[in-house]
Amino acid sequence: MMVTRVGGLASGMDIDSIVENMMKVQRVPLDQLKQKKQVMEWQRDDYRSMNTLLLNFKNNELFNMKLTPSYRAKTVSSSDESKVSVSATSGVNPSSYTISNVTQLATAEIVVNAGSIVKDNESFSVNESLFSQQNKMESSNFKWNEGVILSKSIKTSEESPVISTKLAGEFKENTMADWSIKVDGKSYKVVPLSDTLKEGQVQISDEGNLTFKDNIKSGANIQITYIGNQTNENDRYTTASIATSTSTGEIYEQFIFSSNDSMSNIQSRINSSNVGVTLFYDTQKKQMTITRKETGDFNPEDDMVLGGDLLNELFQFGTGAKRTNGQNAILTINGLKTERTSNTFTMDGVTFNLKQTFTTGEVSLNVTNDNTKIKDNIKSFVEKYNELIGKINGKISETRNKDYMPLTDENREGLSDKQQEKWDEIAKTGLLRRDST
Repeated sequence: MMVTRVGGLASGMDIDSIVENMMKVQRVPLDQLKQKKQVMEWQRDDYRSMNTLLLNFKNNELFNMKLTPSYRAKTVSSSDESKVSVSATSGVNPSSYTISNVTQLATAEIVVNAGSIVKDNESFSVNESLFSQQNKMESSNFKWNEGVILSKSIKTSEESPVISTKLAGEFKENTMADWSIKVDGKSYKVVPLSDTLKEGQVQISDEGNLTFKDNIKSGANIQITYIGNQTNENDRYTTASIATSTSTGEIYEQFIFSSNDSMSNIQSRINSSNVGVTLFYDTQKKQMTITRKETGDFNPEDDMVLGGDLLNELFQFGTGAKRTNGQNAILTINGLKTERTSNTFTMDGVTFNLKQTFTTGEVSLNVTNDNTKIKDNIKSFVEKYNELIGKINGKISETRNKDYMPLTDENREGLSDKQQEKWDEIAKTGLLRRDST
């Protein structure tokens, strides 16, 4: 399309310039509103910035200085860190200790199985099912049980020691001893109906109903893993049980594994359970160990009791396995011979870490007030406070240059990016000058 410029008939006037100037005049009120809006937005951003400064000061410096530990910092020392190290919380009183005659460190109970679980010259994969590799296994006594593994969850509606499961006719007969029963995550050991019930035990009737020694609270979640009565020739399962003696009492866990489970699956389930042990398989020697995670001696007999054909037969933790019992640390503290179930223990807010045995000499441990750190805490608070006040005073005393109003769109067209940035920087100053807010 061709545009024809009319030069004002005979007068020779530039119509385009006239129209452009008229539009500029019309845009002035709009530009002024935009500039006013921009100033208010910049002021809002300044308010937010000041608010963030105050909030951070309150949540960090002010909060920390209100805490007692800021004024009760402690320093600790050991005359021989290679033997015994020490740490302390801020609330402990200054104190000193001597440790000598560390004749024994605390250890965890460990059971090493009787030998290789795989036949000579056979390869074994930890990621393939155990059932598919049955002919490669060393044990000839292990047999898979027929049955399909099912589960059911029950939420109790009232407090009672007897729980109706409504499983009659759904489970395979004579398999109740293999069931896994958990109440709110705690595993209960299934015992015969003829036994006298004890804490942590449960009995299962012929109808599948549960009886506990004590009342099960209302609203409890009961998880039942059982063996279904409808199976085919491909359904196989086996069981394993582990009971451990710990600092919080005995912990029991019943596991039911299917023939589809691999060594990795089995290790993962046992090692992540609440029973507190680590099942380890060495791919080179093809042997296994079970180690209790907690150190110390909590039972005059065995701290770990292993049950089930999977562990005792297939994994050979039964006959021929070698057990090393857990033991307590034996030491003398300030002339008093004592024992601890862990090499790391705490007394009166002071934590000791035994690193090696020794019978000659002694290690001196001291806890004293850390005056330097206390002073630094106060100094840091004052510096941060002064910095905060300085920034606020800087804003409310900042000079406003009214010659620099926010740029209009037309103004920006004639300036480079650097010039625009510099202009905006000056225009933003002094927006909170003498602001009482």
